[in-house]
Formats: sequence, structure tokens, C-alpha cells
Amino acid sequence: MKELEKDIFIKVITIFLVILFIIFIISYALLKNFLLDLALSKALNSSELISSFDTIWFEITALFLLSILLAIYLLKRALSKLSDDVNELRSYIEDISHKKRYDATLEIKHYLEFLHISISLKNIIKRLHKKDKK
Repeated sequence: MKELEKDIFIKVITIFLVILFIIFIISYALLKNFLLDLALSKALNSSELISSFDTIWFEITALFLLSILLAIYLLKRALSKLSDDVNELRSYIEDISHKKRYDATLEIKHYLEFLHISISLKNIIKRLHKKDKK
């Protein structure tokens, strides 16, 4: 499960960072262009313009960094939930297949899809248990 978790994490974070980087660059270019146009139209002082640009850009950069940290936190949390449910399913299947413990319990906590799989597995286990009794 660690391989799957790591793979999902790396791919999602990479995609997120690439998209954010593209938005970041576009924002930089648009803001710089806007401020230059503003400076030319109102004949602002260049030192005021640079100071305004630096201030605004610092705030935008802080927002981008906060969004990256939030995305990493939410992704780690989602992957933890996924890992819990997959590990629960795996241990349940091992109990049934290797130890023939047909009374083993399965508790899915987070994702509805895994709950549907667990119900199907329990139905299969009931049939296997009936066959073993015969």
C-alpha cells in the first residue's frame, strides 16, 4: 500500500504544483503589465511603483504558498484514509484465505466504494463457508 500511496501523492502534488506554477507566472506577468500601464497612464514615480509591485507580489506569493501547504495536508489526510480502508480489506482477505476465519470482521470507515466491495466479499465468504461445511 505504501507504493500506491506514494505514487498517488507524488502525481497529485506534481500536477498541483505545475498548475500553480503556471498560474503564478501568468499572475506575475499580468500584474507587472497592469502596473506598468498604470504607471505610464498616471505618470507615477518609479520607486512607488516598484514598492507597490513588491508588496502586492509578496502577498500573492504568500497565498500561493499557503495553498500549497493546504493541498499537501488535505492530500496526506485523504491518503491516510485510503490506506486505512485498503489495509482493512487486505487483512480481511488474508484472514479468510489463509486462516479460513469465516467469522472475521471487516470495518470500512471512510469510503463508500470500499464498503460495496466489502459487502460483495462478505457474500462470497458466506457461499464459501457453506461449501466448506458440505
